[in-house]
Formats: sequence, structure tokens, C-alpha cells
Amino acid sequence: MVLFNQTIQSVIDFYTVKNTLLIKWTGASIRKANGHVWRQSVGYHLLILSKEQAGIERALGSTFFAKGGFSPTEEYRYHTRRYLGDSYLQQSKLYSQAIQERIDEHLNTDLGRIIEENRGRILRNNESRPSVELGEIWFANLTSYLNILKTLQDDVAENLLTVIDGLSLSLQSKLTIAIIALVIPTLLSPFIVIIINRLVSKMQHFNIVLRSKGDDERKERKRTQTLLYEMLPISIARKLLSEESVKPEFYNGVTLFFSDICGFNEIVLNSSPLQIIDMMNTIYRVFDSLLGDYDVYKVETIGDCYMVASGLPSPNDRHARELSNFALDVVGTFSTMTVPHQPRVYVTIRIGLNSGTVVAGVVGLKMPRYCIFGDTVNTASRMMSNGAAGRIHISESTKLQLDRKNEFMIESRGSVVVKGKGEMNTYWLNGRQIPPAKSPALAFSVDEDALSCI
Repeated sequence: MVLFNQTIQSVIDFYTVKNTLLIKWTGASIRKANGHVWRQSVGYHLLILSKEQAGIERALGSTFFAKGGFSPTEEYRYHTRRYLGDSYLQQSKLYSQAIQERIDEHLNTDLGRIIEENRGRILRNNESRPSVELGEIWFANLTSYLNILKTLQDDVAENLLTVIDGLSLSLQSKLTIAIIALVIPTLLSPFIVIIINRLVSKMQHFNIVLRSKGDDERKERKRTQTLLYEMLPISIARKLLSEESVKPEFYNGVTLFFSDICGFNEIVLNSSPLQIIDMMNTIYRVFDSLLGDYDVYKVETIGDCYMVASGLPSPNDRHARELSNFALDVVGTFSTMTVPHQPRVYVTIRIGLNSGTVVAGVVGLKMPRYCIFGDTVNTASRMMSNGAAGRIHISESTKLQLDRKNEFMIESRGSVVVKGKGEMNTYWLNGRQIPPAKSPALAFSVDEDALSCI
């Protein structure tokens, strides 16, 4: 088919060439007229994409250390996220000199080197054993890295908003002058006004998008604070967030609870790592569900050992009764519970209680922990290790506290040789004389682990 002595293909080729030249000319004009804003905007967008990939890498890396390695599918997901994040970050450095300087500065810090070393460990994927502690360290380091990216993102956004606000004011001024100057050519005025209004509208929309990103950052900061509140007592966490000093405190009346699982090593020998994790999650969920009924504070979990305190960080004169009622509920709850993957094996808990004085405070900077010190801690641990399956072993100091109200059934065990303490008179806590009274609502509640020093 021929149209005006030209083929259809030749006509298409003609307009294709013209359109290509027009697009190239328009792009060059935009870069020349407003190259700084364009480059900063692209760099800012790529930085956000890199930060999102780093956040996913943080979660996957924590799983790697907690599980002791990756499956092929998990390894592929991790490397996909990591290389996407690195690619976006390298591209953002090409568009923004500020981003390039800040990122290069970070790579030369101890944090940057530690992160790269851990990435190398994940790349080799040959960890010998799972480690929740290494997972927490990786999570904390990547969180610090994300905070650096967040600060950089805020700086770039603030600079970009300043430039855009200036451009908006300039455009609005030019719009006013143009309207006055174009009164005579009335036929052209409507078209010019429409074009300029559209440009201003787009810039205002972009401004709204940037502010929305700021709201997302505030939500992320709130989630970080919530995580800190779960790792430390809320009163302590708030002081740390406000950069106040947290001094160690002496507590005159505190009762400590230690428990472990009888026959835990035999259960582990007949279980896979995933089965062990599922079992411990099930058991600790039961413990955690009982915490809210009493004025107690979960201090830490190490393996199958679960540690709880009453009388700190908020002092009370009911600490021995609160933990005794809690311990009786634990024994009653686990009396019929079996191992999930070994239904013929019962979960038997051994518990020890001791009352006395302790010193507590925050230890550490990068990963602060609320730690408890004192001989009272050691004695409580000995009560557990010298106890019996399915029973609550208490010291004489705890018995004296409970005797004040005569609410519990206590049986003398007699003299027991305790390592590091010699002979001690100890007792069995067998039950309640009367039902326990409900504890008053606590000022705060923390359910997650906080490392204690013993």
C-alpha cells in the first residue's frame, strides 16, 4: 500500500525519528533547567529503596544467626535483598554528592566493618550452631545502619523540600507577573495559566509525598521504641531514650524465681533444632501468659532456664506472695502438659525461690540489659538446682516472708547441703491455704527477654 507516494513503513520511520529527537531535546532541557532538583529527587528515591531492602536484610540476617544457617530458598531471598539494596545505594551515590560522602564515611567506621564481616559469614553459610545472641547483635548493628540511612534520608528530604518550596514561591511570583503581563494577548493567557498551574500542582503533590515519607519514619521510630520497651523496664527505657543517666539501685526486699525443665537434655537429644525451638516457644508462651496476673517482672531466659523477679523495678511488700502464687500456677499449668512432638513425654518444671537484697541496673551501651546482682540471685539458682521435679523449693528467707500471712502450705525439707553456701534449712511450697487475691495493675508490663548478670 502506498500513501502519497510513501509506504506506511517510511511514514512510521519518519515520525519515529522526529519523536525521538523531541524526547531527547525535552530531557536535556529538564536537566539543564533544573538538574539539581532532578538529581536529588532520583537519589532520594533510590536511597529509600535501598533502606527498605536493608530493613528486610536485617530480618533475614537475624533469622540466619538464630537458626544457624540458611536453606537454599532463604539464602536466595537474602542475597536478592542484599544485592538490590547495594545496587540502589550505589546508584543513589551517583546522583547525590551528599549521599556519596555520608555513605563512604560510614564504610570506614567500625560499624561498617562489622556489618561487612557478618555479611561475609552469611555469604559462606557455614555456621555451626544457632545463636539468638548473634542474631540480636546483627539486628542491633543493622538497626544502627538503618538509623544512619534514616538520618541521611531526612537531611536530603529537608534540603529538597527547601529547594522545592523556593521554586514554588518563585513560580507563584512568576505566575502573578505573567497574568498581569499577558492581559493583552487574551487568547494565549488561558493556556499559559493551565500549564503553570499543573506544574505547581505536581510540585505540591511531590511535597505531600515527601511529608508522608516523614510520617512513615516517625512510625518506624515508634516501633523501635516499642522494641526497646520490651527489652527493658519502661521506666528505664524512657530514661535511656531521653539520654538521662540510669544509676544502679539497691532493693531491700526482692524475691527471685528460677525454673528449668527436668530431662531437658534427653528431650533435646531426640529432637530436631526446629522442634526444640517450637517446644520452647510453646513453653515460654505459657509462662508469659501467666505473668500478667501478678506483680512480677520477667528478667531473662537462658536455654530452658526462666528467671522472674518481684519487688523490682517497682518495689512492693508482696514480692514473696506474688512469686509463690505465680510458681504454684506454673506447676499446676504444666502438670498435664506434654512435649508437642513427643506426646508421651510430660513437661516437668523444677522451681526455686529465694528472698533478699539485690542491686539492679543497666549494663552495656550498644545492647543495654537490665541486670541483677547479689548473693540472693545465686541462692535462688541453688534452690532450683537442688529442688525436685514438679516441686517448688524455697529458702528460709522466703518462708519467713510467707509466714507473715499464713496463706500457703509449707513443708520442711530439713537441712540441705548447698554448693557455695553449706548446710541450709529449706522447705517445699505445696499449695495455698486460701485462694490468691488479684494483684493491682502494674504501671508497665514487659514480656520480652532482658539479659541478667548472675
